[in-house]
Amino acid sequence: MGVRNAVRPSVLANADAKSLLESPGGRLRQPEDSFAPRIDFTVVALIAYALLVVTMWGNFAFSSGMFSETGFSFQSQTQSAWQGFRYSDSLRPHTSTFYQLSYLIGRVCGVAGSFVPYQFVYAALWWAKGVLVFLLLRRLVSSALFLSYVAGALALVHASDLALQWIGQLNQLGFTLWLLLSLYCFVAAVQQPNRTCAAGWLLFAGFFQYMCLWSYESPLFIILAAPLLTGFLLRPRLKRLWISSICWYVVPIVYIWLSLKRYLHAKGATYQETVLRKTWSVHSLMSDLVFNIRSSVSFWSWTRQNGYLPTGEVYRLAAVATIVFVAAAMTFVLDGKQGNEVASKPDIDFAIPWKFLALGTVLLVLSFPAYLLLIDPRTLWRTQLLSGIGAGIVLSAAFAVVAMPASKGWNRDSVVTTLSAVVIFCGASSAVERGAFFRSLWQQHRVVLKQVIENAPQIRPETIVVLIGIPKGKDPFRDDMWFDMALRLAYPGVPVAGNYYYSDHTPGPDNPLKLSSNHWHLQQSFTNPLVCYGGLEQTIVFEYGADGNSRIVAKFPQFLCANTCSPELYNPDQRIIGETPSPMAIRRYGPL
Repeated sequence: MGVRNAVRPSVLANADAKSLLESPGGRLRQPEDSFAPRIDFTVVALIAYALLVVTMWGNFAFSSGMFSETGFSFQSQTQSAWQGFRYSDSLRPHTSTFYQLSYLIGRVCGVAGSFVPYQFVYAALWWAKGVLVFLLLRRLVSSALFLSYVAGALALVHASDLALQWIGQLNQLGFTLWLLLSLYCFVAAVQQPNRTCAAGWLLFAGFFQYMCLWSYESPLFIILAAPLLTGFLLRPRLKRLWISSICWYVVPIVYIWLSLKRYLHAKGATYQETVLRKTWSVHSLMSDLVFNIRSSVSFWSWTRQNGYLPTGEVYRLAAVATIVFVAAAMTFVLDGKQGNEVASKPDIDFAIPWKFLALGTVLLVLSFPAYLLLIDPRTLWRTQLLSGIGAGIVLSAAFAVVAMPASKGWNRDSVVTTLSAVVIFCGASSAVERGAFFRSLWQQHRVVLKQVIENAPQIRPETIVVLIGIPKGKDPFRDDMWFDMALRLAYPGVPVAGNYYYSDHTPGPDNPLKLSSNHWHLQQSFTNPLVCYGGLEQTIVFEYGADGNSRIVAKFPQFLCANTCSPELYNPDQRIIGETPSPMAIRRYGPL
């Protein structure tokens, strides 16, 4: 009966109304003459969301790692427990928060270096996204219990972003967590009758805002719109909303001021300025916005990545996710049927689905302005993750609107459940395939590093590792920075540098070192390696074989030298000093 209550315009949230049968926590209050068992619907939603995440993610929890964005792992490895939480960018100091948390969890659990803790932190953040969407909607529209559950589930399976299931993007889910927590605390402050408690909620809201914006800037526009959306949905006392809004805007105003101060004086020296778009016409901006909105809600066309997991396995997992969603939905519906009708005065503004649709549309649109500034805002890479919140609410509201012509009761609930189940299946299928795709990339990366470590378990400091023969069509690194960073993780505590060359003897992207006259010299590079200069005698050359096995090259390849070099200086055996790899290297790239 969840949609029956959701689409009926006669239900108005009132925490003090004796006629309400639902408690704020989501538990159905039974009439005095009812002996039916009580169900805490919040617990049902939390369990359902956990099962959804486990179904989509669990297959890759212990078999997928990080093949890029490993600078965060290196920072954790080389800095103190506290310093590891601080990122070098002054406007994004909390970008590394959840990477450092993952590393510390691994250290506490005795598996320091393993990428498994990163996977579990990712899953927890993913689950929290759905939970907080549900709880936030319960506060904003307390009578829309069933629709809130549906919106949270659809936000979880939202799969328009190509970076979904990639643990290298922990921060994307991290700032989403901070955003939802800040919104929840602000709404709670507005609803709180006690001034002291309201002030406490606002303090928490400000802290979470700070963590959000100083992790990533894209939620700024949602934060700026939050008081207006809260006022529209709750219609609180004007004085309370006004005071709360003033407190709310302190943090984003400070952030905007610091951003303007930085970029107006940077003169193109920041990374953000190098990726700014070149075309600023209104037509171009609107076209990109429409493209991203359409991509976010067009669940039938979410990108599939076939071939990395058997189709039958993908569909089996998607079917399990769909069954979990429907089973929990029926719990809401069937238990709701046991309760008496709720007597309350009509909602004079909008029916609940229309409120959901308005809220979701605003959140969806405001998810993209920051990404529209990019040189290519249509990549669907990291630019769609934030929009999952708004898309989930929009889709759930749209299904409730479609269900309105149906007769009240089970028919409406069935329409919403059925339509939502289609999205769950599509989203779960895409998410599972995305996880399999990233696991495939990781395995390509891991196998190469594993063979390097097997051939050279420990090396002398200041060693330069060169990998040749990489096929261009199956590059396991995609940039020299990630090969160099992987070597740092494979030999913790040892200054090492690396570059690689393709099978046609061309250097990999952003190759930082060039050999000339028996010496390696640093070229212009996005990041500097730990070893910027060195002699040919410091070099170990590995060859990537056609069979996928890497081996140490006994004779120095002359094509590596731009000018005349002395190949007799090359002695890789002198650079290998041990037979036992670092335990951290084994946990990362093993088993060996």
